[in-house]
Amino acid sequence: MRHTWDRDPRGSLSFAKPERVRAERCGNLEYLFPTSMARGLVQLQDIDISDRAVLEKIVARWDEILNDQTPDDQLLFPQLTSLRFRRLQNLKRLFPVNYSLDWSSLKTLHAFECGKLKMFASEALQSSEGDDTGFQQALVSIVQVIPNLEVLGLGIEDVLIIKDGDFLDDLFRNLKILCLACFGEGSVGFLSRFLLDFPNLKIEGLILGGFLFEEIFLDEAGKYLKALQKLRELQLVQLCNLRYVWKEGSLAAEILKRIELLGIERCHRLKTVFPEACDSFENLTKLNIEKCDGIRYLMAPSAARGLPKLARMTIQDCEMMGEIQ
Repeated sequence: MRHTWDRDPRGSLSFAKPERVRAERCGNLEYLFPTSMARGLVQLQDIDISDRAVLEKIVARWDEILNDQTPDDQLLFPQLTSLRFRRLQNLKRLFPVNYSLDWSSLKTLHAFECGKLKMFASEALQSSEGDDTGFQQALVSIVQVIPNLEVLGLGIEDVLIIKDGDFLDDLFRNLKILCLACFGEGSVGFLSRFLLDFPNLKIEGLILGGFLFEEIFLDEAGKYLKALQKLRELQLVQLCNLRYVWKEGSLAAEILKRIELLGIERCHRLKTVFPEACDSFENLTKLNIEKCDGIRYLMAPSAARGLPKLARMTIQDCEMMGEIQ
């Protein structure tokens, strides 16, 4: 599939007022909507796009495609609150020059592995996007967007831009869920440095993907307890070197005691989750384990006593697991 329509009926093309658009693994799709269609999506609230190797933009002008003309200077998707992009290697821009979004309405923003898309600028932007000369202006202003977000996903490049800026201590004042992705070299100490740089976080959920560390929270965990004092949900995704969720004597025990939901996915070096009895997960109520091929048993027999509140446990596609205890 190369596009989501056959031809442009000169402004009459529309959907039945969808609230969500999700697109995944449509390898040859170059763009999603012409401007004539996009202008009609006035109730769209959620855009979620992933795994598209060819996609270059979300909205394309018809005069770029069929030498047609469409009006400019228009606000698109006025009710949009969630925008998520993942693994879009060729994505360069969202919409043509002079079209814009009301970024202040966003509550959720994710952008991972979109190598050609420059997401953040440290100062307020003067226009919606870059021109067509090859210069790519950043998509959103940190100071205008991040303080309003409740869910934020960041890659290492975005974190470095934020870290190097001069922002108020309450930049993340409304943030509830933080997703950090860091693939490749330099990821081992990345989480610790981030938490030390932003001690005023008050997040309730933390999702970690791609890191190379063997242990989640290193020995300096005591230094960033403040940033994670409200943490209740922890999800670990594709941590290929992870060997310990909990280790005896770790300063992370105080963090883990507050965790109510723990999710682990594609962490293949992990052999077990609870190797021995501990009280670090005394408030854990939900446990989800998926596609962790190295896990042979979930917990030591003595560990069950340290999980008094565990009410729901889901285990899927863990090839080596022979027993729970």
